Amino acid sequence: MSVRPIFLFSVPRSGSTLLQRMLACNSKISTHSELWFLLPHIDAIKNQYGKSIYSMNSLGRATQSLCKQLPDGEDGYFQGLRQLSDHIYTELAGPKAVYILDKTPRYYFIIPEIYRLYPDAKFIFLFRNPLSVAASLVESFFRGRLGDYRHRVDMFEGPGYLARGYEQIRSHSFSLCYENLVHEPDVWLKQICEYLEIPFEPSMSTGFKDVPVGDMGDQFGSRQYSGLATDSVEKWRTVFSTGYRRRYLKKYLRYLGKDTVECMGYDYSALDRDIDNLPIRFDLSIEDRVRELICLMYSAFELPLLREKLAQRKQGRRKMYMHH
Repeated sequence: MSVRPIFLFSVPRSGSTLLQRMLACNSKISTHSELWFLLPHIDAIKNQYGKSIYSMNSLGRATQSLCKQLPDGEDGYFQGLRQLSDHIYTELAGPKAVYILDKTPRYYFIIPEIYRLYPDAKFIFLFRNPLSVAASLVESFFRGRLGDYRHRVDMFEGPGYLARGYEQIRSHSFSLCYENLVHEPDVWLKQICEYLEIPFEPSMSTGFKDVPVGDMGDQFGSRQYSGLATDSVEKWRTVFSTGYRRRYLKKYLRYLGKDTVECMGYDYSALDRDIDNLPIRFDLSIEDRVRELICLMYSAFELPLLREKLAQRKQGRRKMYMHH
C-alpha cells in the first residue's frame, strides 16, 4: 500500500473537524469527511453495538464461525479487512498523497481493533475539556437544551473509550488538546508534522477556512466560526449557568471519573472546583428537567425504534423488524 492511514481519534465536538481541515492543507495528506466504514466490519467480530433487520447477534455468531473456518482464524478475517480498507484508502487518496486521514469520531469504540488492523498507521488523539465538550454537544446538536438522546453515548461513554484506547497505544500515538491547538496552532501543527515525518506547510494554520467540511463534518462549527475560536474554551460556563445544570455537570464529571479525565490531560479536582465556582442565575429549569426525563426514557426503552416502526406501519410497510 503506497498511502498510509492517519486515524484521528476524538469524541464529537472536540475540534476534530478543525484539525482535519488544517491537516488537509498539507499537500502530503488527503482526507474525506467521516468515513465510518470500519465500524460495521469490526462490530461483526465484537458484536456489541449494532441492531439491524437481519439480526446483529446472528451476524456475530456467523462471523465467529467464519473465522474458525479460515486457515488463520480471526487473523485471516483482519487480513481480508485490511485488503478491503487498503483498497478504499488508496482509491480515495489519489496518486500524490503520502497519507490519508480518516476522522470518524465513533471510531473511539474500536481503537484497539484499528491498531490491530493497522499497526503501521499513524494515530492522533485530540482531547478537549469534557465540560466544553458537554456544552458544545448541548449547543450544537440540541439547540442549547439538555436531553439529547442521539449523542448521549458520545457524551457519557465516548471519553472513557477514548482514554482507554489512548492508554493502550500511547507509545505509538501523538496527542494534543484542543485548547492548545487554538491558542498555538503553528506550534502543534509543526509537532504533528514531525510525528508524521512530513514538512510543515504554513497554509495549514491559515488556509483551512477554505477546506469544505464534507457531508459528515462539523456543519455547526464551520458556520459559526470563520477562524480559530479561542472564546469557545470557556463557553461551557455560560451554557451551564443554572443551579440544575451545575448539578448536572457535577454528576457528569463524577460519571467520567478521575482516571478518564486525567488521562485526557485535565485536572479532575480543578474542573470540580470550576463547577463549584460557576456564577449561577436563577432558573427553575423545568424544560431541562422534562427533557432529561424523556431522554432517560428513550435510553431505557429505545423509543426511537418504536417510533420508527410505527411510522413505517403508518406508511403501509407493516413488516418492520429490528433485531439485536
